Amino acid sequence: MLKAFRDAAAEDGRGNKYKVWQEGFHPVTIENDHFFLEKLNYIHENPVRKGFVDRPSQWRYSSARNYDTDDDSIIAVEKL
Repeated sequence: MLKAFRDAAAEDGRGNKYKVWQEGFHPVTIENDHFFLEKLNYIHENPVRKGFVDRPSQWRYSSARNYDTDDDSIIAVEKL
């Protein structure tokens, strides 16, 4: 993973050694449960989209594990 972070920093052109986050942010108020679940699912799917895992619950530090398997051993979350 460090290689991916290093490559992303090189593409950035700012001289950083590593880059984890994309530039910019666009805050949006989460006003209802449907919108919250949409964003939660998007976050849970990120490791799958990148090809790190086959299912969101396989990502060790994801709350997807809590929702899919009721596994609260790594991260405790209050589920909707």
